[in-house]
Amino acid sequence: ETDGGGNRIEALQAEVGLAKVQEKLASENKEIVSAITKLSKALDKVIPADLEKAVAPEPVDGRMLTEAVIEHLLRVGHVTLAKSVAEEAGIPVDEDQVRKYGEVLQVVEAVRSRRLDEAHAWVTKHRDALDLMQSEVPFELASLRFLSALEAGDLKGALSLARAELATFVPQYRQEVGQLMGCLAFGKRLSRSPYKHLLLPARAEHLAATLRKHACRAQGMRFDTPLAVCMHAGVRALPNLRKLASLMQTRGGGWEALPVEVDLGPSCAFHSVFVCPVSREQASRDNPPMLLQCG
Repeated sequence: ETDGGGNRIEALQAEVGLAKVQEKLASENKEIVSAITKLSKALDKVIPADLEKAVAPEPVDGRMLTEAVIEHLLRVGHVTLAKSVAEEAGIPVDEDQVRKYGEVLQVVEAVRSRRLDEAHAWVTKHRDALDLMQSEVPFELASLRFLSALEAGDLKGALSLARAELATFVPQYRQEVGQLMGCLAFGKRLSRSPYKHLLLPARAEHLAATLRKHACRAQGMRFDTPLAVCMHAGVRALPNLRKLASLMQTRGGGWEALPVEVDLGPSCAFHSVFVCPVSREQASRDNPPMLLQCG
């Protein structure tokens, strides 16, 4: 009986040991399954969804895309690279456009480098076009030239600029001209005066950005290149499209139009758009909006 009892005890110990091992394995397996689940969710967040499930891909005209790249390179000043791309693609370069882009870049750089006389010459040449669009560039440039003269201690030059240029802006900018005239009382001490806010470095940068925009309009050019507009629109739309693609993966199916609104911002609003509040269809020449004569 002793041997039989010992065998039963050993068998019981073996069963208890096996149960502990199984319990340990189950616990570890639970932790592994939990870690795998978390990893799967993390990967879903990192790996982008298949956008083709939300938006059908459109064929791209290679020549049109190359022309957009060339125009963008010209606009940002990479003339040599743009001409090289155009030559390889067999696309002619409009030298008149190259000249206009170069002028805009040159005058903007002149403002940033405080070569204000050079910028003044360009603004004077295109003053009629700038006035037609009610641009504030002529006044801002005159103000910057006036303040630069004061900072340099050229009081006589500042007075001359005030009489010759700033006086002509009084009807439109009476309050601003009044503040500039107050600067005359401080001369070179302008940085320690109540008008020191007028000397902010951002003033010249703001003028350069405004001048670039208005100079393009004055010469009949687009402010932003088609490539830049497409990139901006894509960046704004991509988060919504990713969410939509994830939804499509789970529910399937498709839509003729996007079921989500994609706000591209005011910079991409080139003209007014009418959308039917009922059908959500955008008006077009073939389907114009009409006023219904109903009670």
